[in-house]
Amino acid sequence: MSDDRRGPGADSVARWPEALAAARTAARRLIAFHTTGLIEEAAALYADMLAAGELRDVAASDWGSVTDLPSACLSVVGTVERRRWRRRDALDETGRWLGAVAACLTELGARPAVDSRPSSGAVTIAREPDTPRLGPGKPVRRVALILYADDGWTLGPSEFGGVIHFLEARHGDLAADPGLAAEVADVAWGVLTGRGELRPEMSW
Repeated sequence: MSDDRRGPGADSVARWPEALAAARTAARRLIAFHTTGLIEEAAALYADMLAAGELRDVAASDWGSVTDLPSACLSVVGTVERRRWRRRDALDETGRWLGAVAACLTELGARPAVDSRPSSGAVTIAREPDTPRLGPGKPVRRVALILYADDGWTLGPSEFGGVIHFLEARHGDLAADPGLAAEVADVAWGVLTGRGELRPEMSW
């Protein structure tokens, strides 16, 4: 994790390596997509909470008896990142993000197209041979990554009436950390190539 705003989380994760596995498990339970970077950030927050609890004689197992702390940490960091995105001059940055994600998808082997609009924009990607059916209807022809100026990313079919889900991602300084765009592209490419973790309740 390269973003220094995570504070002591990196040290805590080193002490509680199970925090990352717990955050990944939480991501599989939530009906949303999550980038690797966001999961790592949630793991750092979870580990910080375990460290804070230890100062008060609270064992890691004590948290589990009253709340699902890893899921709470994942939800919180997703909320914070969407708030950060809304605070930025998102209308000016949307086009830059879409272009960066499309470039990453092209490097991965996808066939993306960028559609920019005033309040949102999208990167649509043609289906691949291994793209799952994603629901009881006709196979999805294209998947759309939509970036809203007021709410961040969503991922779903580009066809009208399809079910979309939030794609929880970090919204830092793209110029300083181009890897942020690669994290978003990797999630979309995982769905298109059939290696993404899609559960029945996320069917399109």
